[in-house]
Amino acid sequence: MLFRSSLEQASKQSLEELKQNIESKLFNSELDRLLSKELSNPQVISQLISSMIQAIQKEGLSTDFSALIPKVASAQELNALLGKGILEKLKEGSVTVGDFAGGARLKLHDRKMTIDMSEAALKELFSQYLRKDFRKLLFG
Repeated sequence: MLFRSSLEQASKQSLEELKQNIESKLFNSELDRLLSKELSNPQVISQLISSMIQAIQKEGLSTDFSALIPKVASAQELNALLGKGILEKLKEGSVTVGDFAGGARLKLHDRKMTIDMSEAALKELFSQYLRKDFRKLLFG
């Protein structure tokens, strides 16, 4: 009886470790790859900035903005994509290069806050909420 119980426990532990390895290798690495690819795309970055500014202005929360872009992006290219209408709303009249890998950040100077849509912030957010659904889908 003790031998059987030990085997069952070892089996459960092995299965859980296998699930964690699958989750780590499939979910985390694929999420990293997708976020890295998409959030370094200048079109996606410009859409993020435009959407954040429009949403904040719609709510009447702020008018004093600075947009930070990832270190891998070109400020000149993003300024061209954003257009004059958005650039006029930025404190510097241009985007600023930040020290992050992908995505965008929007500083609201009059509110002393930053909206972080960077790769690291989105990865954490997605991991937190999608992991449960991923496990349920994959492992039933």
